[in-house]
Amino acid sequence: MDKKEDPNLKKKKKKKKKKTYGAPVVKKGANYYVKSSDKIHNWENWSDEKEISFKSPRDDCTLYFSKCNKTNITITDKSTRIVLIKCSGCTLNTDGVIINKIELNACQDTNIKVGENAPIIHVSKCSNTNVTMSRFAAMGKDDNNKCDLLTEESVGTSVAVDGQTFNSLYQVCSTFNKDDNSFTDSVPKDSKPVTKLDGVPKDSEANFQKKQDGLLYLLNWDNSKDLVVPEEKLDHLYFGNCKNVVGEYKGEAPIITISGCEKFGLQVKEEVKQVNVIDCKSLRLGLDKVCGGINISGSSGTMIYLSEAAAGKGGEPLTVYSDTSNLTNIAVNGGTEDEPTNKEHGVQEQIHSKFNGHKEEDKREWVHVIEKK
Repeated sequence: MDKKEDPNLKKKKKKKKKKTYGAPVVKKGANYYVKSSDKIHNWENWSDEKEISFKSPRDDCTLYFSKCNKTNITITDKSTRIVLIKCSGCTLNTDGVIINKIELNACQDTNIKVGENAPIIHVSKCSNTNVTMSRFAAMGKDDNNKCDLLTEESVGTSVAVDGQTFNSLYQVCSTFNKDDNSFTDSVPKDSKPVTKLDGVPKDSEANFQKKQDGLLYLLNWDNSKDLVVPEEKLDHLYFGNCKNVVGEYKGEAPIITISGCEKFGLQVKEEVKQVNVIDCKSLRLGLDKVCGGINISGSSGTMIYLSEAAAGKGGEPLTVYSDTSNLTNIAVNGGTEDEPTNKEHGVQEQIHSKFNGHKEEDKREWVHVIEKK
């Protein structure tokens, strides 16, 4: 006779708790604080009603500040890492303290006052970040300890060294190389931000189409209807808030703007001087003939397919400017009909800035290079 186990005697398997390594807490309520461990401290939802002053009990602490608003934060002893997440209008003061790394993620209007030094300041998806430090803090104790400023998908980042202000560049320039059908990323000295078009019709109905003074608007098209673009000569072709649609344009327009579109595809058959992609997600753009330039701003998941002519194989090399964007890829179709090639380039997103530390004030500068991830 088979022995049957008593179900009451079976040991209940305990569910293993997932470990969290310093992830910020998510709690409701103002002025929340919790110490996850001796090494990890979390503040959330603090406001201008109170100031935060903290003395680290040990050198290897990580301090998280999340969703704080107009809060003055002062760190009075060494810390390995300070992280601000989704904070607005906050001031971080590390005067006289050595901080190994300061990280800002999705913050607005942040002021950072660096003390003795901060070898790494990482600014991601932020706007209007102002950093103040002395020349000695920027230089560090040696070459391996110089301040590294890493910025990605951020605008309005500035660093003041001994009262002299430097603006961090935020635009990546990708230029076509004719020799091997590839693109090279660099940091342009003069940024050329894309400006949104004024006068776009508001509160327009679905599948809206209107031509006005040589400018054709196609707004609010979705997968309920095929996108049909008239084959006519225009001064400007504008797509706005289109989702889950694919279109083809065989006419002539010197400027094409695609704004606020999602899961949108467009194939352009004729020459175009400029293409602007603004605040889009999951966009597919194909260019068959010569293109003067492409600007990508505030977008995610942009895929550009180019013929060799569009990339500038036989003429002026194409330049693609991107800012505050991620997951941008450029593919160049080449080869022969029998053996086609498709070379893809992922545009780098992070700009690495390092202070040269020159003793003469007029020769001081932050050197900007592309940081490959």
